[in-house]
Amino acid sequence: MVNTFEREMTITHDDFFRLLPKALAEYQFRISGNLIQVQLQSGSVDIQLTPETTRKIGNLELPVTHLDFHFENIAQDQMQVFFERFNRSYQKGGG
Repeated sequence: MVNTFEREMTITHDDFFRLLPKALAEYQFRISGNLIQVQLQSGSVDIQLTPETTRKIGNLELPVTHLDFHFENIAQDQMQVFFERFNRSYQKGGG
């Protein structure tokens, strides 16, 4: 079974890769350029980063990175656990 998801994040590639070891701490993974290959319990996920761009809102410029997640042989509940851990690692605090 193959599932593909797209996500847009307001993050630079440098910050994305700086936080990546925390996001994938429970998994074995390999980085090859802008491709991250992750071995999960019963399958794998490839995360492909597109070239970094910016979004301008008034005078504010935000970095934008698009990610493509390609899950192979992963049950729905495992995808949910993966995304919960991944999302938690990239959450930004606010007040």
